[in-house]
Amino acid sequence: MRLGRPAEAVAILRPALRGGLEASNLYVTHTELHEALGRAFAAAGQPDSAAIHYRWVERAWADADPAFRARHDFARAWLPR
Repeated sequence: MRLGRPAEAVAILRPALRGGLEASNLYVTHTELHEALGRAFAAAGQPDSAAIHYRWVERAWADADPAFRARHDFARAWLPR
């Protein structure tokens, strides 16, 4: 993403959601993967795909600890009402 290549980020992040227990899911949660995919799709100009992932984040962190509040609020604000 920092290199300005969101399509490459999508290609890397998508398989992580389907990874097995021994895969990267031990180090990152599904919610964090959805958050990253939301950002990547938004940057790639694919708002419908971004919305799918931001909705997941909004629901997952709706009652989360305060440490996740800003990230939840970002996803929620991004979604159309």
